[in-house]
Amino acid sequence: LTWLKDSAELPASTRVTTNYDIPSKTAWIRIDSARPDDTAVYTLIAHNPAGEVRSDARLNVVPSMTPIDDTAFVPAEAFAKIERATAQRPKIPETTGVDDTSFVNAELFQQFEVSLKRPAEKFTDEVVIQIPARIVAPLKSIQAPDSVTVVLEAIVEGSPIPTFTWLKDQLPLSESNRFVTNYDLPSKRVTLTIKDVRESDTGIYTLLVSNGPQLHHSSATLHIIGAPSIDQSSFIPMDVFKQLEHPQTQQRQIIVQAGVDLTSYVSQPDRFAVFDQIQPHKRPLNEFGGVDETPLINMEKIRLLEIPSNQAKQPYDIEEKVQAPNVLTPLQPINAQEGSPVVLTAKLIILQINDARPNDTGIYTVRADNKSGTVTTSATPHISILPSVRDQSFISTDVFQRLEQGNQPRFIEEISGVDERPLVDLTRLQKLEIKPNKFIEEEQPTEQFRPSILIPLRNVHAVENQPVVLSAQIQGKPQPQFVWFKNNQPLSEGNRFRTHYDIPSKTIFLTIAGAREDDSGIYRLIAQNPSGQDETSCEVHVDINQPIIDQRSFVPQTAFDKLEKPILKTDTIISGVDQTSFF
Repeated sequence: LTWLKDSAELPASTRVTTNYDIPSKTAWIRIDSARPDDTAVYTLIAHNPAGEVRSDARLNVVPSMTPIDDTAFVPAEAFAKIERATAQRPKIPETTGVDDTSFVNAELFQQFEVSLKRPAEKFTDEVVIQIPARIVAPLKSIQAPDSVTVVLEAIVEGSPIPTFTWLKDQLPLSESNRFVTNYDLPSKRVTLTIKDVRESDTGIYTLLVSNGPQLHHSSATLHIIGAPSIDQSSFIPMDVFKQLEHPQTQQRQIIVQAGVDLTSYVSQPDRFAVFDQIQPHKRPLNEFGGVDETPLINMEKIRLLEIPSNQAKQPYDIEEKVQAPNVLTPLQPINAQEGSPVVLTAKLIILQINDARPNDTGIYTVRADNKSGTVTTSATPHISILPSVRDQSFISTDVFQRLEQGNQPRFIEEISGVDERPLVDLTRLQKLEIKPNKFIEEEQPTEQFRPSILIPLRNVHAVENQPVVLSAQIQGKPQPQFVWFKNNQPLSEGNRFRTHYDIPSKTIFLTIAGAREDDSGIYRLIAQNPSGQDETSCEVHVDINQPIIDQRSFVPQTAFDKLEKPILKTDTIISGVDQTSFF
């Protein structure tokens, strides 16, 4: 294969890459960062011992910006008065273009310059080693279900960093917010992430890699399995039901007439005349007033419409056997207490009496009947009476007669107001008082002791975004108060931090929801009450799920020491402006 540009051999360039893909028999040329001077007619000549063939195409590159107008807004003669008169400018023949002569005499600034001390060492130019691009680990074919995220990855190395191009079915991959490409420099891993894959994403994906004249590629097949469709085929062939269909007869022609159809739905309306007990216009009025409840139809005449069935029994008709009822399990007598539930059962027939009372005692009978006969069974539940409350007085009422005042009328003083004298002589109540033989001992104060750690906190190694639970078993009387610290700082309770003390198990918990990397640290718990305090601590370490970024420098910092200018120490301080050069 030979490429020509405007009938001339295409010059070698780092921006131009050519390649020929043998499986697809496709030859292409790629021009990176196209410029207007790339506009030309490109010719591809393919030749072998049997002959040759060629193909031409024209490439037109449109400039992205309009050319800059270099003409001066102010003529150069206007600045002649500003130039210094000490030195005459050399006469330069009038030529078109930009005037590169200086407006200022550079020789006047030589007195301000300070000679630089050149270092003794001579640095050689940095040598950049170019490594051709190479695919270390090619793409792998993937088979995935619908609506998931798929990642195609390959490992590529090369210096300088190669350029990557993705193709799908030999065509450039169209841009979409579902396709994300990335190249990780430390791991040399290039990835193509396809979010929410669909069946239309199935195809052959090709990765083109190049950092020089050669072009490498790797291909893989992505197959998306769609959701299973519903099988709508019939389990039974439709031809089977033709035998059950009624043979169609020739349809009668229906005459459509305008208006309301007043024909009766019943073929013989006079057939129902026998049901009219009393004609509506001949019905006598009720002398007593109110609603006339006499039936309009004699129910005995309904039997005239009953037609005995003469049709032959079908094979699927079930002949009902007639059998008289029979008692399999009779009712049993029951003795129960008042207030309890009582249940009488006869096979599957149940009678339940809730909160039984003495008046529920009696004979209970259940009867079952059908067309063939009747059967009954009976039982007698006996409800026993619970002991009632004794209404007899513990103390005879005669004892209180001595406390009552005499029946003599009370003396009424001449002073108006409320009579506050007691009706009962309080001194007589002393006879009923019972003096205690022993003094009631005073309640002794409850025992108190300082908090003590039964089971201390334990170190926890957790994963990011997972809950972390710290627990310790502590006893103390009265119940201790708890304070949590993180790295010797009080831990404030928030949405992610919850603490709880379980009294029965004497266990204190601290729950951290959705642990983060900054939650790592030393957690300390202090339990205190009026008798004293005790404490326990542990360490929490949270690992992050994301890979750690290598922040090490590619070039050691000591390599730049030789480039720095040595600092000159001055013994004396001179006032004025420091005119030494920075370089």
